[in-house]
Parts: sequence; C-alpha cells; structure tokens
Amino acid sequence: MGKIILSVTDCGWRCLLVCFALICLCIPAYCASERTAMAVAKPEKHILVLNSYNRGLDWSDEEQRGVESVFGTREDVELYVEYMDTKRQFSAGYLSSLAELYRMKYGGIKLDIIISIDDNAFNFVRDHRDDLFRGVPVVFCGVNYFDKSLDTPDRYYTGVIEAINVSKTISSALGIHPLADTVVVVNDRTTTGKSNRKLVEEAMPEFTDKVKFRFMEDYSMPELKTELFKLDDKSLVLLLSFNRDRLGNVFSYRKSMEEISSSCPVPIYVVWDFYMGHGAVGGCITGGFMQGNSAAKMGLDVLNGRRISEIPVIGDRANQYVFDYEALVKAGGVLEDLPAGAKIINHPESFYSRHQPVIVGAVIFILVEGFIIAMLIANIVGRSKAERELQQANEYLERRVEERTADFLASRSKYQHLFDDALVGIFRTREDDGKALECNDLCARLFGFENRKEFILGFMAPAFYVNAAERDQMLEIIREKGIVRSFELQLRKKDGTVFWGSYSAKFYPEDGYLEGTIIDISERKALEEQLIRSERMAAVGTLAGGVAHEFNNINTSILGFAELAVSECAEGLVKDYIERIRRSALRARNITTNLLTFSGQKSGLVQKANISAVAEESLALARRNIETDGIVVETAFGEVPDTVIDPQQVGQVILNLIINASHALTGRENGRLKITTGQDDGWVFVKVADNGCGIPKENLSKVFSPFFTTKGEHADIDGPMAKVKGTGLGLSISHTIVENHSGEIDVKSEVGVGTEFCVRFPIRRISGKNSETTIGTTRRPPSSNVLVLDDEEDIRDLLHTFLVQEGHTCLATGSGAEALEAICSGEYQLALVDLQMPDMNGVSFIRNIRRMPKEKQPTIMVVTGKTTDENIEGYAEFEVSETIRKPFILKELSDKIRIALLERSEKVL
Repeated sequence: MGKIILSVTDCGWRCLLVCFALICLCIPAYCASERTAMAVAKPEKHILVLNSYNRGLDWSDEEQRGVESVFGTREDVELYVEYMDTKRQFSAGYLSSLAELYRMKYGGIKLDIIISIDDNAFNFVRDHRDDLFRGVPVVFCGVNYFDKSLDTPDRYYTGVIEAINVSKTISSALGIHPLADTVVVVNDRTTTGKSNRKLVEEAMPEFTDKVKFRFMEDYSMPELKTELFKLDDKSLVLLLSFNRDRLGNVFSYRKSMEEISSSCPVPIYVVWDFYMGHGAVGGCITGGFMQGNSAAKMGLDVLNGRRISEIPVIGDRANQYVFDYEALVKAGGVLEDLPAGAKIINHPESFYSRHQPVIVGAVIFILVEGFIIAMLIANIVGRSKAERELQQANEYLERRVEERTADFLASRSKYQHLFDDALVGIFRTREDDGKALECNDLCARLFGFENRKEFILGFMAPAFYVNAAERDQMLEIIREKGIVRSFELQLRKKDGTVFWGSYSAKFYPEDGYLEGTIIDISERKALEEQLIRSERMAAVGTLAGGVAHEFNNINTSILGFAELAVSECAEGLVKDYIERIRRSALRARNITTNLLTFSGQKSGLVQKANISAVAEESLALARRNIETDGIVVETAFGEVPDTVIDPQQVGQVILNLIINASHALTGRENGRLKITTGQDDGWVFVKVADNGCGIPKENLSKVFSPFFTTKGEHADIDGPMAKVKGTGLGLSISHTIVENHSGEIDVKSEVGVGTEFCVRFPIRRISGKNSETTIGTTRRPPSSNVLVLDDEEDIRDLLHTFLVQEGHTCLATGSGAEALEAICSGEYQLALVDLQMPDMNGVSFIRNIRRMPKEKQPTIMVVTGKTTDENIEGYAEFEVSETIRKPFILKELSDKIRIALLERSEKVL
C-alpha cells in the first residue's frame, strides 16, 4: 500500500513539472496575443508633422528626432512627415501651392493632431486653420516669436517656445566656481548676437554684487583667442554665438567652439546643445531634440483625451541642465555642485552599466519564477470559482449574440450608405487576374463606367494599367507586406483616356482578393510638374544673371569708348560708324536689363518715364518675330505725361501681353494686333488687343493665377494652341508687377472674336533728391583728385581718360591695398569704387576708408555691375553718395560726379 502511494505522489510531481513547463512556454505566446489584440482593438491615430525647413538642417533634424522618440515606435500611430522647404522657397504663390498640395494629400484623412516645427510651419497652420485644418488641435515647437496675447482659454494650440535661460546658466556656473569674480561674454555682432546681448543685459542686475561682466564682441578670431589666453583663474567664459568675426570670416558652431576652447584656459559655459561635447562645461541647455520631445509628449496628452486648452504653453521649462563630465573635471568642478536633476554626458561607465544585461536578466528570471508560482496558486484557488462563473458567462454570451445580431442588421443599412457615398473609389478585385468583385459608384465613374453593375461586369485590372510592370510591382509589395499605401501610377479609362491614380489596398490571401481605395490625383501631378518647371526657370534665371554681370563689364567699355570716340571724331563716315556702335551698345544694355528683370535679379528702379516710349521699346523687341508670322501690327501711341514707374518691369508686362496676343493669333488668317496708349482722368494706360481665338468666360477669372495656362498639353489636342508652349507664369508675374505699381490690369474677351488687355498706372510726379538736379547744371565744381578702383583694365582706362578730359587729376588702380595707400598719403575728393574685386572687395575698401579721419575721407561713388536688387545707397554704415550701374553713359556719370563734388564743396564752405 505504501508503494502505491509513493508512485502516485511521484506521478503528481511529474505532472506538476509538465504543467510548469507548458506555462513557461505559453506565457510569451499569451502576452504576444494580448499585445496583438490591443493593437487591433486600438484605433489608428493620424498625426501630421509639418517641418518649416528641409531635411539635413541640424536643428530641424534634432526636433524631428525628438518627435519620433515618442511616436516613432507606436503601432497605433500613423506619422505623416512633410518638409515645407521655406529656407529655399517662401513666396505667397509657393505657400498657396503647398496648401493645395496638402489639401489633395490629406483632404480624405482625418488628422487627430498636427505637430508644427519652427515658426513658418506654425504660421502656415494658423493661416489655413479654417480651410485646410479645421478642428485639428496643433502642438508647436521651435517657435521664437509667440504673441502671448494669443494664449487664451479657448485656443486650439499649445507647444514649446524656443527660449534660452542665461540667468540659470550663470547661476550654475557660479555654483561650481564660487571664487569667480568676472564673467566674460563671447558674442558676435550679427543680428542673433545683438539679441543674445540683450538677454545677458537683462540678466546682469541679478548678479550685480557677485561678478563683473565683460563683453568680447568686435574681435577677429586670432584677436579673440589672444584675449582669452590672457584670462586669469577667477574668470569664466559664457559663449553665446561667434559665427562671424570682425573681418567677416564665418565659422560654424562646432568650429567656433573648437577654436575658442583650444586657447581658453578657463571654463566655458553655453546655452545650446550643439556646443556640447567640444570643450564646453555645460549650462541650462536648449536643444532641438528637447523641443521636439516635449511637443510630442504634449501631443500624446491630447491623444489620451486631455483638452489642448488645458495644456499650458511652455518656454524655458523645456530646457535642461546638461554638463560634460570630462570638461567639468578639467575645470575643477565636482558632481555635488551641479543643480539637481542635471544630465551628465561622457560619464565613465559604472559596474551596473557594464553588466546591465546580466543583472536585468537575473532580475527578470527571478520575477518570472515568482510570477509562475503565484499563477499556479491562483489557478488552484480560482478553478472552482471559474467553473461556477462559466455557466453564467455562457448564458450572458448567448444573450449578447442575440443583441449583436440585431445591431448588425440595423447598422448594415447605415454603413451601406457610407460605402456608396464615399469621396474615394472603393473596390474589391481578385488577386490573380484582377476581376472586379465589388465597388462603389465613384470607383466605376473614375474608370469611365456608367455605374457599379457595369464596372463589375466589364473590369479586368490588367487592361486598365498603362504600364503592366507597375501593376506587377504593386502586387509584389502587397504579397510581401500585405498592404500598400498611396501607390501612384498611370491608369486608363474605358475610353482610353489616361489619368493618374493613387492606390491603397490590403491583401486577404485566405480569400484571394484585394480591397482598397483609389483617388484621381491627375490635378496634383500636373501641379507638381508645373512646380518642377518653375524651379528650372529659376535655374535659368540664375545663369542669366551671371552672364549678364560679365556682359555689363564688357559693354561698359564698348559704350564708354564709343562715346569718347564720337566726341573726338569729325563729321563723316567714321563718326557715323562709331555712333552706330554706341547705339547698338545702348540696345545691348536694354536687352541685358530686360534679361535681369525676367530672371528676377533686377527690380524696383523707379524713375520718370513715358509709357508710350516704354510700349514702343517693348514692341521693338517682339516686332520681328510677330511680323515674320504674318501678323499685322497697328499702333496708336498718344501724347501722355511722364510718370514714376520702373520702365524695365513695365516693359516686361507689355512684352508679355504682346507675346500672348501673338500666340492667340497662331494659325489664324488676317491676324491683327493693336497697341494703344493714352491718358484718362489721372491715369496713363496701355491697351493690347488682338482678333485671336479669345478666352472662354469660365477661364477669365483664372488667367492671372500662377501656373494656369491653356497652351501646350492643356489646350485642345487639335487646336492651334496645342503647339504653343506656356508655363502659366507670364500673366501672374505681370499682375504682381502692376499691383506693385499701384496700377490695374483688366481683360475683356469673346471666344472667336478676340481679347483686349488694359494696363493702367496712376500719374505721379517724381519728388525728392531725384528732382533737384539743377545743382549739377548751374555751376561747375573745381578740378579735383579722383581715385578709380576697378579690377577691369578697360574700365579703368576708360574712366581715367574721361576724368582727365573733364579736368580732373585721376589715379586708376585695380588693387584695394594700393588705393588705400594712395588715400593715406595724398588728398582725394572723390573715389569711384567697384564692389566685386579680388583680394579686397569694394565693401571692405569702403569700411577701411570710414575708419580714417573725416578730413582724409573722399566722397564715395559705387560703380558696380552687380545684378541683384542690393542697393547700397542710404546705408548709414557706408555713407555712399551715389550708386552707378554698369553699363553707364558718360554724360550721366559726368552729371552725377558734378553734383557730388559741388555738394562736397558746399559742406566744406
């Protein structure tokens, strides 16, 4: 009897061990199934992360990394990341195009939250709150300029303001170095540097009785390193920013930190994370990762149900004390002196960190063993209770099945309407041959079918793909991953029309079919193509600007020497030839100016001009091509008063209208184009009319919109305009130019009859300095010493010859150093300076002149071939009398020199 009991007991222990092993194997599977169930049960959240700038900027990338540290690994969150690229593009038209692009991409997606990174993205979201992101809560980070008056109880946004805390950084530094008596602030004179200085000056009263402050700002890098090397051991350095020194040399944050730390014998404290790890001890640090991480945590609160208006906007609370252990030890500091909660980097590894996997594994093993034992006990105790509750649960489930069946039958009808009325095409097709199994009416119409029934009967997917390889690629992705999202490809309608579609589908291998949605994105693809064309035009404009600059220098010599030759020649054939050269050079100057205006590198040069003369010059540029096409040109240039305009820009507007009118006459017999100028009630006007094809009424309101065109691929296939290329930018640019002149532009058109554009400008009289030019014509200034600084030898010879003829003494040189030496050793009343010079450019030369005593400083006139809109006149830093653009006319140059010398002589008197 005892042996039997022993056998039963042994068998029980064996059973217990088997159960124990099975439990160990089942626990991971049970946990995995629980996680899977939770993932399936949780609804997917859609978050749009809108970056202001482009990928690759250190600050932006760190902010993005901070956001992804919170949401990047969550399976229940779908992150949509967009880069606005506003460091490179920031026009109103570009932002409007972005809005349309985002409307297409996210119009059908319910966004749960938007995270905007930096100011431009936050402002964009606010501007399009009502039309694009209605009702979506917004969390921002990296915002510098936040209006506190917007922080109202009913706000729809919150976030993190980018703010540095100079006071906390200085306090932590003095806590580590209590014997310090001087804080040396290293800073530059840039706009950022000036803002940094204000923050330091606001914090200084807090430390009045503790330390002195010394600013090192206007230094070259070698001078700064020399001064820092002299500091004693009672000084501390607070490095804010030193990206550009006194000589104009530019340094990256890392480079400036390495240069300064290499020569600084005292501890260096900072307020930004990009200095850490390169010699800085630390401080109260703000960083892109902290900004993005804090904003993402706020967003997580919103997703968890917290109202966004209850989450306060935070500033420097997102900052963190960070210290470099190696730099701290080198500076003589100890960890006990650091502020509470400070983060330590470069800290030596502890025993725990070296053996962490082993320690954690052991702890987990012990916990798992204890958990298993507890489960076995709970299982034995709860078994009897579970058996009693099982019967009750079965009865409850039977009732719930009956209730859910009734609910399903009621909701089926409701969701049928949702399926039929969806704003996207919904389909189900067989995976193997693409046969249609189900769809809604919108999907059928996308492919040119009348209704759902016709689509199911006649649709076989392979026949409706323009490129069969694209379908194979899509199916490969679906079979591998089970799902495909926003797969873009070209499709064909029933009648053969090609359109762009965006596919999203899921594969059900057990049933052998695909289910998904399709959206027609043809309009969006056309917009993207127009944006690419615009970028190509910008590249052409940059190339044109460079060519025009070099041509301006050449044309200056041609025009100038031609003028000198005309003045020296007697009447005759040679003089006539030279006069023709001069006129051709003037025409080349106008062509170059038009080229620069078109490329966007020259604008805003307002002056007195006659609208009839501008229209006549514009017509001259296009007349040859127009008349070659057999178009009859009529003109009616009226007597009109002069007004203040930019003749180059206005000429470009008229030229655009003439070219558009000639395009409208393509393939039309007896084509006529008429240009009329006149005045009416305080306005001057230009009318360009044609008897061309005309513009349909539905397009009249769109003709001034960017990228809108009815030419080329956007015209009727068999129409004459199909052969004419157009970008859709000409009338948009013209409209902007007219508005900038406070003018008006109108269009009247009738299909088959013709079109008339009318441009009107207010009559304005020129005022101020430009109208008071009689000083140069009433008196002649005394002969003066004039210095010419230009690296072009022909231009130096031209100016030297002309100035000597004018009765002046002239020194012409191509070296800035030689010119400075001449002014130091002699007396010059006037200096003509080119801006773009090798070795020492014109701006550096002028700065050196302004450091001389007032009595040694000549009047400065800039002679430049630069093609940008930069206008040096009026800058107090330079005190330049006049800017003369190449190529110039010697008579105009003579008048400006006369006025400048007379004004100088009157000041002396």
